[in-house]
Amino acid sequence: ASIDAKILNMVRGTLNTTGSVTVGNAYSQSGGSFNPSGAVAITHSSGNLVLLNALGGVASFAATAPAGDVSLPGITSSGNIDVLAGNAITVNGSLIAAGTTSLEAQGATGHVSFQPGSGLSANGVAIQAGGNISDANVSGNTLQSSGAVQLSAGGAIGTLGNPLRIDAGANAVSALAASGIALSAPQVTLGAFANTGSGDI
Repeated sequence: ASIDAKILNMVRGTLNTTGSVTVGNAYSQSGGSFNPSGAVAITHSSGNLVLLNALGGVASFAATAPAGDVSLPGITSSGNIDVLAGNAITVNGSLIAAGTTSLEAQGATGHVSFQPGSGLSANGVAIQAGGNISDANVSGNTLQSSGAVQLSAGGAIGTLGNPLRIDAGANAVSALAASGIALSAPQVTLGAFANTGSGDI
């Protein structure tokens, strides 16, 4: 069965459905297990959106928090993963999508950060941040894509000491940042590589 709710508050128990789950205004989770397998679409209108447990296999995943941060666990999707935050997006687990993945942190200082042990694998990736795109992993490829990769930051992409690690095969990687770009990739074609500020490339 499908669930269509204005507010969803997970306190205990398990939400386990093969139908779609749509939350129109607010989602919170202090306990329990959120484990749907259909299409998931969450709008969290005010404040930060935090998902506690990994989603092992959804048909697609979309989350919007226009007035706050989004904290993501691991998510495996047979479709796309699309996330929009008014400020920051923190990736705490592995995002795996058979389709494309889009992460957009809209605030002027909004950043997209990959925490240790996290990563992203998709058939095309687009990441946009008002601030920085950062990678806290120290080895391996954080970002793997079988399609094109587009990166845009109002701040920096990676750092010289800890670059954003990408494996996109022979697919194009475009990167635009105001304060510097640091990438590490075994094989990339740079379709657009620009530094609009005074930082390093």
